[in-house]
Amino acid sequence: MAPTAPPLVGATFKYGMPIYGLAWPAGDVFYVCGGGGMGIKNRLVYAESRSGKLTDQVGDHHFQDDCPMRLAVHPSGSSMAVAMGQGGLRRLDLDTRSKPPKTASVSGSLAERVAEVQGEVKGLAFSPSGTHLAAGLADGTLRVYQWADMQLVFELSGDKKLADGVRDLEFSPAARTSSGAEASTSSTSSTSGAEAVQPAQRLRPWVAHALSVLTVCVFVVQWWPLRGVLWEGLLGFRLDRLAALALAVPPTPAAESWQMDVVGVATGQLWSVWSSGFVHSGLLPLVIAIKAFSEAGSVLEDCFGAIVLLVTGAMCCAGAAAAQLLLQNTPTTISGTAVAAGMYVALAVHAVRLKTRHVSSPHGRLTLVAAPLLGLYQPLLGVWGVLGGCVGGALAGLTAVWVVYLMRVAL
Repeated sequence: MAPTAPPLVGATFKYGMPIYGLAWPAGDVFYVCGGGGMGIKNRLVYAESRSGKLTDQVGDHHFQDDCPMRLAVHPSGSSMAVAMGQGGLRRLDLDTRSKPPKTASVSGSLAERVAEVQGEVKGLAFSPSGTHLAAGLADGTLRVYQWADMQLVFELSGDKKLADGVRDLEFSPAARTSSGAEASTSSTSSTSGAEAVQPAQRLRPWVAHALSVLTVCVFVVQWWPLRGVLWEGLLGFRLDRLAALALAVPPTPAAESWQMDVVGVATGQLWSVWSSGFVHSGLLPLVIAIKAFSEAGSVLEDCFGAIVLLVTGAMCCAGAAAAQLLLQNTPTTISGTAVAAGMYVALAVHAVRLKTRHVSSPHGRLTLVAAPLLGLYQPLLGVWGVLGGCVGGALAGLTAVWVVYLMRVAL
């Protein structure tokens, strides 16, 4: 006689304990774990969900005096890994052929190998093939083990661990190498018939790098007519010419044509608002800008996409141009350093908006200190230009994602 299905009790249901972990493999059965002691049992509970409604528990597994905090079910459905409140892992074998499913703790050498995993595990995930188990720890350490012998194949620890504690992690089911192996927080590839886990292979932030290359090209074109004078200065160690290379805008047609012309903007030549963002007053601001694109720009592109990076740069240029037009008394202006500072401000605002911890880099802090000083020294940039670029960056941090969304809807 086939077993009867457990009755449905509603769209929500309390299972008599604080719930700290949940896993729902394919099918109707899901697993939750929790407890806490003081009369509340530490246990794993399994129940069913059908047609959007839940059943009461159909079975449980008790853990004595140690509270289960996280769990992950193997893709085959034959076992699960459970992270314990007192540290370490436990493995349970599952028999899903019976209704309800049955659980059993492993013993012997297998249990010992699982118990050797130390630390406060806050995140667990199996790779889609089930060959690896990733564990994220409260101190920011990330480990990947071969399942089920628990051989450590990858670790980020010490000075390489994450700045914050890991709270959750997952393998990407779509990020696959040519060999068919999975890749996410770690990537797997076939080596001599065995899978080896390596750090994640992400797409390079090519737009950020392209902006850096474009900035260098513009700088070279601007100084190219004066290459002979610069070469003589280098050979003769002429301090005046070396200082000009480090902190001046060259008086060349290329440099002048890329600057923002107040009269031109007033007559509709708006392209100079953005072209001036690639003009720098010497080699020192150029280095600052390249680092800003490769550092802050790369993070913006990685986290929010290339279009958000471009919109952020455009808003930094527009903010600098608006401040220069309204508050500076110069017929032409540049804004390269203002854009570099605005990039770091945008990154910080994104972090505040998303309520994540922002770890400022030494170069970011240096840029925000050096940019106003360069503005004081170079009237084509100006302190108001730097401030405008930072305001543009802040606005980009608040609105760039929505601007890109509206652009996609409109187009």
